[in-house]
Amino acid sequence: MKKILLVVTQSDLGGAQRYVAILAHFFAQRGDDVSVAAGGNKNGKLLRQLDAAGIKTFHLSHLVRNINPLQDIRAIFELSALCKKLKPSVVHLNSSKAGVVGSIAAHRAGVPTVLYTAHGFVFNEPLPAWKKFLYIIAERYTAKFKTKIICVSQRDQQTAAENAIAPAEKLIVIHNGVEPAQLLTRQEARSKLGLPADKFIIGSIASFYPTKGIDHLIDAMAILKKQQIACLLALIGNGPQRSKIETKISRLELTDTVLLLGQHEEAEKLLLAFDIFVLPSVKEGLPFSLLDAMAAGVPVVATAVGGIGEVIQNGVNGFLVEPANPSALAIALSKLSRDMNNTRALATRAQKDTQNNFSQKQMLERTSQLYR
Repeated sequence: MKKILLVVTQSDLGGAQRYVAILAHFFAQRGDDVSVAAGGNKNGKLLRQLDAAGIKTFHLSHLVRNINPLQDIRAIFELSALCKKLKPSVVHLNSSKAGVVGSIAAHRAGVPTVLYTAHGFVFNEPLPAWKKFLYIIAERYTAKFKTKIICVSQRDQQTAAENAIAPAEKLIVIHNGVEPAQLLTRQEARSKLGLPADKFIIGSIASFYPTKGIDHLIDAMAILKKQQIACLLALIGNGPQRSKIETKISRLELTDTVLLLGQHEEAEKLLLAFDIFVLPSVKEGLPFSLLDAMAAGVPVVATAVGGIGEVIQNGVNGFLVEPANPSALAIALSKLSRDMNNTRALATRAQKDTQNNFSQKQMLERTSQLYR
């Protein structure tokens, strides 16, 4: 039996938190002693769900997402104290801030194995040059305290190598993987979401952060409306940009076209409500929401960022467009909506590709080998 501590920067649900939850349940069921620590909201859904499942959880009050030198130093001491208390043989860090702060803390506490999954390196985001440089320096410095760095895509591994983040032998690619969800039928999902049964619906599931590119998707919907293409956009999710998104929807007179549906637990079960799934991100690692849509057999359009191009072959099992380009997004969405026979063929291929190459079982088998 191993003592394992999983750490993630924030406790509100997102891709990194889902990854942590999958690992926590897997290792707990295997008989390991598992704890999960997270910053951000102390009542976040990740901590509440794991606590309800009987997995030990800890809130890190000083671990915050943005750069804050005083809080970051406090977080190092807070997490180091937790490591000394729990004495884990493995600490697995998730997301950039937890990766930097946590690796120093685990090193101070003498943890023998320190793993880190970046979920897309933060310096790949559209940032000022000085801030990118700061993040790169932080990643380089703390890499020496890490046993292995898990890259969720070959693109992330390449980026890490190009920026001299760590020696090649420390970098390993393990793609995210999903299990097919127990899907609600189209009628059930639309009823649950309050969506009309007879409309063509483009959907997305995302946290409302700038990196998710929702503003570009709304611009694309304005283009489709001008072209008189009858469709609705349904957005599942929430986040700090919600008020900005609401303002933009109103300004572009899209209140009857773009529907904000809020957060839904187990949103992947609702995917059949959508005729097309779209992911307009400007930065990603390898998003679970995209893999979920492909596994559900929903046609997908996504931007060519992060590891998405390792999953989608343009025109074969989905459509790729360049990021931050509403016109390209509108063209792809229009093309799919007008040729549903070909669209369904793409979705069938995507479903098979996901089952064969991006399964949760494969992800867990490869990740668990690093815990030995």
